[in-house]
Amino acid sequence: MLLELLAFHHVCLLQGSWFWQIGFVLYPPSEVKWDLKDHNNVMFITMCYCWHLACAIITVSVIYCTVCCVVRTKLRRMPPMEMGLLKPRDTGGESEDEVL
Repeated sequence: MLLELLAFHHVCLLQGSWFWQIGFVLYPPSEVKWDLKDHNNVMFITMCYCWHLACAIITVSVIYCTVCCVVRTKLRRMPPMEMGLLKPRDTGGESEDEVL
C-alpha cells in the first residue's frame, strides 16, 4: 500500500514538472525556437526528462524520510498508553449484579 502511494506521488510530481518543461519547449518565452530535428536538442530533452525523473524520486524520498523521522521522534516522546479501568475498584460493595 505504501509503495503504491509513493509511486503515485512520484508519478504525479513527474508529470507536472514534465508538462511545465514541455510548455517551455513548445512555447518559449524568448525569441529562441527549438529545432526538433536537431540531434543535440533531442538529446537535451531526453536528458531533461531523466533530470525530472531523478528530482521527483529524490523529492518524494526526502519528504518520506523526513515524515518518518518526525513521526518516530514524536512516538518516542509519548509515554506508553495504558487502558484504564472503566470502573474504579474501590466502589464499595457494589457489583454489576447489585446495580441491575
